[in-house]
Amino acid sequence: MIRSDTEAKEMTVGILAFDGIDDGNLFGSSLVFSACNGIAGRSLFNVFCVSVDEQSFTTDSGIQVTSHVHISDQPDIDILVLPAGTGIELAAQSRTLRKWLRTLSTESCLLISICRGAMLVKDMLDTHGIEFTSHPDTISVMSDAAPGSHIVSNVVYRENGNLLTACGLIGPIEAALHVVSGLHGTEFAHKVARKIEYDWFGPDTNKELAKNGALTAD
Repeated sequence: MIRSDTEAKEMTVGILAFDGIDDGNLFGSSLVFSACNGIAGRSLFNVFCVSVDEQSFTTDSGIQVTSHVHISDQPDIDILVLPAGTGIELAAQSRTLRKWLRTLSTESCLLISICRGAMLVKDMLDTHGIEFTSHPDTISVMSDAAPGSHIVSNVVYRENGNLLTACGLIGPIEAALHVVSGLHGTEFAHKVARKIEYDWFGPDTNKELAKNGALTAD
């Protein structure tokens, strides 16, 4: 995973946006990264949506959002969030999007894939041998979304170098906190979790949730 220190430059966080994006996937990760700025007293993360087609898009629940960045702008992105939602299949058919994804490098860009957002990962890297996780209801379709990957169903997130895959409900928050912890330390990440009133177990999240019965333990 990309690591840094608290004196590092501001990092850009692009959240891929499309009609039918899952509300939790959109607002969960942005909530975490945005909260960091207030706690640090300076801008650690510049969070924005990167639209696929039109600059305005509608979430699964009907909320209309306007993005000021389009993939044609070729934005510089340090962290890219690939969310899911009812519109992910249609978005994945966009040749413009898939061409743009192929221009990005996971050597310099940290990739967070949420649930079925994983179907876009194969445009950026070889998924063979990579461990993915997803929402329990979508585990069965993940094999087609990520050819040759190993699907893990008892964790909230799975880290594969600069690729972080997460389940669909609490996954966006957990994945973002995991990234923040790696970049700025566990203590700082706990402050962020308290700020957004989220009960975070820290680096032991997967183990603790399994122990508490929230996940199916091995």
